[in-house]
Amino acid sequence: MELDRLIDEIKPDGDFDEELFLAILEIDDKIDRQTVTERVRRKCNEVNREAEFDRLLAVWNERNNELSHKPQVTCENGVFKPVKEIVPAELDVFSASQLVDMNLPELKTIVEDIIKVGVITLSAKSKMYKSWLCLQMAIAVTTGKRFLGMATNQCDVLYIDLENDKRISRDRLLKLLNGEAPPQNLFIVNDVPTMKNGFTVTMENFLNRNNNVHLIIIDVFAKIKYQKKSNQSDYDCDYQSIGELKTLAEKYDCAIILVMHNRKMVDDTDPFSNILGSSALMGASDESIVIYKQKRSDEESFISITGRTVESNDYTATFDKETCMWKLLGTTEQYQEDKKRNDYEKNPIVRTIKKLLEQGRGTWTGKVTEIINSSKYFGCTIYTNGSVTGREINKLRSDLYNFDFITVETSKKGSASAEYTFKTENPFNTV
Repeated sequence: MELDRLIDEIKPDGDFDEELFLAILEIDDKIDRQTVTERVRRKCNEVNREAEFDRLLAVWNERNNELSHKPQVTCENGVFKPVKEIVPAELDVFSASQLVDMNLPELKTIVEDIIKVGVITLSAKSKMYKSWLCLQMAIAVTTGKRFLGMATNQCDVLYIDLENDKRISRDRLLKLLNGEAPPQNLFIVNDVPTMKNGFTVTMENFLNRNNNVHLIIIDVFAKIKYQKKSNQSDYDCDYQSIGELKTLAEKYDCAIILVMHNRKMVDDTDPFSNILGSSALMGASDESIVIYKQKRSDEESFISITGRTVESNDYTATFDKETCMWKLLGTTEQYQEDKKRNDYEKNPIVRTIKKLLEQGRGTWTGKVTEIINSSKYFGCTIYTNGSVTGREINKLRSDLYNFDFITVETSKKGSASAEYTFKTENPFNTV
């Protein structure tokens, strides 16, 4: 047996060095180390070599300890790195009063009211022109022009256009530029590694060379995100992707917009629940933007925004298919109020009532048929019959008062048609 042969080489006057000692103790991993050590100790006692045994055992223990702590290697973002030994860290604790007194810089704003530094998800159904919106934003930010009527903080932009090739990217860029010179500080790329294969390291290398880039648009995010492992939930996988990008955004002071798709099943009560993916996409990101329509055929689109770094708001916008440009119509609340007021002002029933009040110096009484007949002379013909017009007047009661302080009273005698009495508190504001 090889072990017996090696132990027999330990003699009173022979060589008993580190090489022989290590060869004995490491001859076979299957043999119990304690048993081997005891056999070597007994042999050393027999030949009066106890001192060498104690010295060489200490050497072996030190070497074995180093081997057991040999750094292992892991693959992180496509790069092999040694596994760091876990060392207890001191918590960076501060009191509430210290936090209040800290001089902390404000988050950089990229687009006024809607885009700040951090990770932003931007979601919409297919063919909702979200990529056109992103490219329009990129051009506006690189040139310092307004985007959807909102001020931009001029900086360099990286647009990662993963759904198109160079030809389509160029055609879209030329369409939006409309003859203007292309910005030198707008960088476009059509292919990048996935997060598993080194996306983050690639971005760090690029940002280290281009330190004025503060807006990155990834269109679409699904092309580069981590894919779920067999032992991982969708939530954990999405959280891992978002978390890594948040670190990148914080390190390089940039906004990273992740373009996504909406799910097929629609929740009309909450547009943000329609983002395709786990709840981690919205929960881990700093901001979420959703573009949607009530019906795909509608001209107006709604853009809902919420997040921890921006004020939640809803906007109404339209996409011009001729120019391929988005135009903001205002906040949804403001737009709907303006639209309601505009429809009210154009309503032939309202216009006729206001003309009658103007003639009657703030008051008028009559039947629906008289209102219909009068409309023809005022150039705002009412084409509905008496019963339909009467129902419309009843629907307009609150608007007549809210917009023009016009009150409506109805009286009826027997089987005769109802009479309407209109009064206004401001007879000089009825046109």
